[in-house]
Amino acid sequence: MQLSEIFERKIDRVINSAVVVSNQKEDTVKAEIIEYVFTPDLIEKLYYFLNTVLNKKAGKTGIWINGYYGSGKSHFIKYAHYCLDSANSGKAFEHYLKNVKVYQENTDFSEVSESNVKLLKNKIEQTNIENIIFNVEDETDDGSGERLTRIFLSMLNRFRGYNSSDIPLAILFEKYLDKKGVFAEFKTRLQEESGYNWETQAADVASYELDTILKLAKSLVPEMDTDSLRVKLSNPETFRVTIKDTLIPELKDYLAEKDNNYRLIFLVDEISQYIGNNKELLLNFQNIIERVSEDCDNQVWIACTAQQSLDEVSENVGSIDVNDEFGKILGRFDTRISLESADASYITQVRVLEKNSTGIKELTELYHSNHDAIENQFKLHHDLYKGYNEMNDFILVLC
Repeated sequence: MQLSEIFERKIDRVINSAVVVSNQKEDTVKAEIIEYVFTPDLIEKLYYFLNTVLNKKAGKTGIWINGYYGSGKSHFIKYAHYCLDSANSGKAFEHYLKNVKVYQENTDFSEVSESNVKLLKNKIEQTNIENIIFNVEDETDDGSGERLTRIFLSMLNRFRGYNSSDIPLAILFEKYLDKKGVFAEFKTRLQEESGYNWETQAADVASYELDTILKLAKSLVPEMDTDSLRVKLSNPETFRVTIKDTLIPELKDYLAEKDNNYRLIFLVDEISQYIGNNKELLLNFQNIIERVSEDCDNQVWIACTAQQSLDEVSENVGSIDVNDEFGKILGRFDTRISLESADASYITQVRVLEKNSTGIKELTELYHSNHDAIENQFKLHHDLYKGYNEMNDFILVLC
């Protein structure tokens, strides 16, 4: 038989070298679900993550997911996104349950069982859950002060269908029209009367054709104070963005139209790289977690990934008192998940080299018929080149 015939998946398929949370292409989503490699540790941690978001009624709503490069943080947070996303939840849980069945007979799980995972799946289907996933580096705001506040607000605006690059335009203009029920009509008429596509040209139109859009908006909402609005939109730097006066009120306004069981989850990738050794950013972030936890009734969650543990982040922040700030940060993250980089090699081998039933049969026979030669020929002790530990290792690694 051909070597290509022993593998579970096609060996000529495209395999992304790194998971990018913003990549939502259909083929990528499919591959990232069906090729996600679960270990017993990952099975438990995904259950812990989902169960916490759904069922925790009090305490801080920050989730810290740490692990070093290659530990699968981005893939983990993206798989959680798939489980919570109505379009992909079915397939994500199907794959998750398949792995729970495989491992539960020989693994001492604390809470995870097939029945508990099914209950979790049913609750997700019955609960109104939305999530906003992004890599914070992709959405960077170079302004000074409250930088992360503006990023979170911009991501909320994009999620609501508003402009994500101009906060005053989104909140003072687009949201206002939306509340009046004429935002869709405004966009249609702008296209018909002026030839502008608001979805792709909003920032430019607001900059160069402000009177045009205000005149159109005034015709749809006669009571609109366009004079005051013109001043504010012409001078966006005067629109002050803060956690207390902008982000939290906008979140509360969005929550006001939802039921008590509603959940909104921000899934933020690579937060520690973004913060780096910037004291201002660290304080801004921990204040966001604090205010969201206290003011949003456990309906808004912020889960972030980092290439370090919390204590290492605080140790890297220059002039901050490490012990003091570490305690403050820990207090804002009741839920902490650590992904082990030791699993990375095994996970990569399974995803790339997993064998089908025919391959397992052929390689099992090959191993047994050449057992002595394999045991003696491949007894290597080297950092780069290693031998086979036993038959299952031989089957998994051989390519």
